[in-house]
Amino acid sequence: MDQNGGKRKYKLAVMGGGGVGKSCLTVRMLRNTYMETYDPTLEDFYTKENFMVDGEPNTLEILDTAGQDNVIGSRDHYYRSAEAFLFVYSVSDKYDFHYKLSVQDVIDRINGLKTSRGVEENSKLPPIIIVGNKCDLPDNESSVVGEQREIRQVTREEGQAAADKFGALFEESSAKANINVKKVFEDLVRELKRRDEIVKEPPVVKKKEKTCCTIV
Repeated sequence: MDQNGGKRKYKLAVMGGGGVGKSCLTVRMLRNTYMETYDPTLEDFYTKENFMVDGEPNTLEILDTAGQDNVIGSRDHYYRSAEAFLFVYSVSDKYDFHYKLSVQDVIDRINGLKTSRGVEENSKLPPIIIVGNKCDLPDNESSVVGEQREIRQVTREEGQAAADKFGALFEESSAKANINVKKVFEDLVRELKRRDEIVKEPPVVKKKEKTCCTIV
């Protein structure tokens, strides 16, 4: 509940390089459909009511940043306005000319979040989940089917290591195959709820020990 007695709203931002599947991931969660085509330059704002997490309904306000989070001014605005973040990369790209899709891109974005918020310690960061999208891709070219050309280039361990670096959550997903899509949003909401509970807990007040005076 918020201070006005209304249902708590969680403000999430979905961020990452162009082509990693941010919009596909968001739309899959909201509508359970996969977008074959979309406009990568337009940001979208969605409200999802009654999003169930552990049997409780929640309201999500989701900002799909699309291509706009590559613009520095827009990116800083997102960093300051959202409560929690999904940083998405594609497991199909590593450190070549597709740098913008890689794990390193996510690391740079989180460092940018720290700078924007004036945060030095990772423990002071807002809730973050790093998501390795397109996890349904084959591991090698011999498994490529039809016109598919992408293969996995980033291991799960590399993604987990990036998350561990910042004390963030981590999961792999596939918007196309509907793997772990709902889960990544659920995990982030759980972390927000956990931190809300910590804030609510009253501080522990130590009782002063009584001292005895000895009269000689």
